[in-house]
Amino acid sequence: MVCLKKPWLPPVSKPHVNFLGYKFLGYTNMRFGLRIFLAVLLFSGWAQARVPLGKSLPDPPKPGLEVGVDRHRQTLWVENKEYAPYTLEFTFPLLQNVSVDCKVPCRFVVPPRQRLRLLRYTQISKKQAWHWNYHYQSRIGDYRRQSKKHLYQIPFASGFEVLIAQGYQGRFSHNGNHAYALDFMAPQGTPVYAARGGTVVWTVDLFSQGGHEERFKNHANQVLILHSDGSLGLYAHFMHKGVAVRKGQKLKAGDLVGYVGKTGYASRPHLHFEVVQTGPDLKLHSFSTLFQTSSGPQILKQGQKVRRP
Repeated sequence: MVCLKKPWLPPVSKPHVNFLGYKFLGYTNMRFGLRIFLAVLLFSGWAQARVPLGKSLPDPPKPGLEVGVDRHRQTLWVENKEYAPYTLEFTFPLLQNVSVDCKVPCRFVVPPRQRLRLLRYTQISKKQAWHWNYHYQSRIGDYRRQSKKHLYQIPFASGFEVLIAQGYQGRFSHNGNHAYALDFMAPQGTPVYAARGGTVVWTVDLFSQGGHEERFKNHANQVLILHSDGSLGLYAHFMHKGVAVRKGQKLKAGDLVGYVGKTGYASRPHLHFEVVQTGPDLKLHSFSTLFQTSSGPQILKQGQKVRRP
């Protein structure tokens, strides 16, 4: 069985951080500006895999998303140093004698590897004191893109038979926003190939052990791949040094991603696979994926044995 853990939440810091975001900053009379790094990611909601084999996905690395204020131009800007777009939403708990040039809550999509001016703020009356602060939350992905139609490839070698240990909406753990996860049983060291082409946006390849003890809970090696429609493919539980790709690498369907392992909260080797996308509610949602099998296009089910053509 496979468990799906609650969305990933980064540690709280001052003034406040909550997944890919909620950071709070304040500015008084705009005498100074601050630059900060978002201690968040991708995945304000990383699904985590569990199988009777285990559950687990480690906390994603902190993204290179930087937000700051240009007090001379009176603008708020963001620089996205990552290989995936991010959606940011700003609210303003305090706007005293200050206006902003966007409709609150202000939502922006920042393309990968770009720096953008997000909004301009203005002191309404020059004769009065002015104060403002804001909250923002961010999520990996573009909430405006909602394509869910694509034919995926079984992520193993052609002709290799693999068992679906737990399917969509599995009674053990696949529910809620992350109901559509799959767990493929395969021997340790089995090559894993991209089910769909895209860009590698982050990897974890630090861990060498796994098991049912609580200490292994967040110690799974994994890869996240951004697809052309904005969805994200999550591959998890690779063996130690079993991730074969690097951040920023472009992949085609069928390219090598890594090797099956049992790192993290897992008792047996397996691959956790899930496709998620950021929705208008700024939450990550998984959805069912159609796979091309040796028997034709199928929605894979628990207990089924399938082969890639």
